[in-house]
Amino acid sequence: MRAGDQASTDPRSVDEPTDPDEALEPEISSYFERSRWQLVAAAVITSPIIVAVTWPLADHSRMLWFLAVHQIAIIAMALTFALPNNEADRERRLPPMATVGLVIGQLLLSSALFFDPVAARNADFAFGVGLVLFAFAAGTVAVLGPMKLLARIALICMLAPYTVAGLVYGHPGIAIGTAFFLVMIAGVAVEKTSSLFDELESLRDEASLRAETAEAIATTDALTGLTNRYGLTLNDGELLQKEVSGIFIDLDKFKEVNDTLGHKAGDEVLIEVARRLRRYVRPSDTVARLGGDEFFILLWSDHEIPVMDIANRIREAVERPIAVEGGVAAVSASIGLSRQSPGVLNLEALIQNADEALYMAKSLGKNQVFASSVRLNLNSSATGGSSDTERSNGQFD
Repeated sequence: MRAGDQASTDPRSVDEPTDPDEALEPEISSYFERSRWQLVAAAVITSPIIVAVTWPLADHSRMLWFLAVHQIAIIAMALTFALPNNEADRERRLPPMATVGLVIGQLLLSSALFFDPVAARNADFAFGVGLVLFAFAAGTVAVLGPMKLLARIALICMLAPYTVAGLVYGHPGIAIGTAFFLVMIAGVAVEKTSSLFDELESLRDEASLRAETAEAIATTDALTGLTNRYGLTLNDGELLQKEVSGIFIDLDKFKEVNDTLGHKAGDEVLIEVARRLRRYVRPSDTVARLGGDEFFILLWSDHEIPVMDIANRIREAVERPIAVEGGVAAVSASIGLSRQSPGVLNLEALIQNADEALYMAKSLGKNQVFASSVRLNLNSSATGGSSDTERSNGQFD
C-alpha cells in the first residue's frame, strides 16, 4: 500500500477536539476577578453609606476619621488585587496581603459603633449601621463563598464587633439578631455557595476528561496504541530548529500472514511490530501507523546514532519471528528514509519523499533500507515560503 492510499477508516475525518476546560478557564477566572473587584467597590462605598445614614446622629469628626481609616484599608486591599496572582488555585485563595486588607477592612467597618460611643446608644444609629453591614455581608458570601474558611473569617470580622457593641451600648435585640444572622449566613449560605462551586469544578473536570479522551481517540490508532495518521498530521507546520528525518516502513509478506494464519494473527503482528518500533526510538520521536501495514516515524532533532543505522536496526528487529496464535509469523520490512533541513515542517513532502525511497527499497528485492536522494529545504516562513531540494548520494550522514 502506498502513502497516497486511504486506510479503511480515515482518521483525518475526525474533527480536531476542543478542550472545554480551555474555554471554561478564562470564564471562571474572569468571573472571580470581576467578583473580587466588585467586593472592593462595595467595600469602598459601604463606609460612606454608613456615614451618610448616621450623619445626623453622630459626631461628624469621629465618623470622618472612621471613613478615612476604613478607606485606607480598602485601598490597600485593592492594590493587592492589582498585583499578579499566579496561584494555581487562584479561584480558592486570595493574595496574602489582600486577605489581610480584607480582614482589617471588615473589622473597621463593623467597629463603626465604637467610633462614637454617644451616638451608638441611639437605636436608630445602631440599626442604620447594621442594615449596611448585613447587605455587605450577603455580597461577601457571594464573592468569597468558594473560599469557605476565608468567607467565615471575613463574616466574623464584619459582624462580631458589631454584635459586641450592640450588647455594650444597650441593644440586646440587635445583638442577638446579628448573632443569629451571622450563624445562618456564615454556616448555611457559605456552605451552599461552596458546594455549588464544587459542583462547577466537578463538571469542569468531567468536561476536561471527556475532551482528553476524545482527543486520544481521535489521534491514536486503536489497535497498536501508536499515533494515527490524523495525529501525525498535527505535526505539520512545526518550526524546525534542527533537521528532522522520516522513516517510512512497509511490512513485506504481511498479506501472507493474513491469508495463512488469519486476520487475528495479522493484528498480533502489527501490535508486536509497533512495540519493536518504539524500542528503537526516543520517547520524543513520533511513531505512527498510517493504516494497514504502513508505519511512519518522525525522528526529531539529532540522534547519537545515524538514521541509517536506526533504520537497519528496525529492519532487523521486524525480521525476527513473531509468535502468534496458531503459529509463528515471519515478516520483514522495506524502509524508505527522507529528511528536511531546519524550517517549517512540510510533512506531506517528507512522507512523499520517504514513500518514493520505500518504493525503491521494494524494487531492490524488499527487506531493504533506501535513503531518498532529496533533502527538503524550506525557509522559516510559516506560509508562502520558498522551497528547494538538495541531491545527495542516497546515504544519510
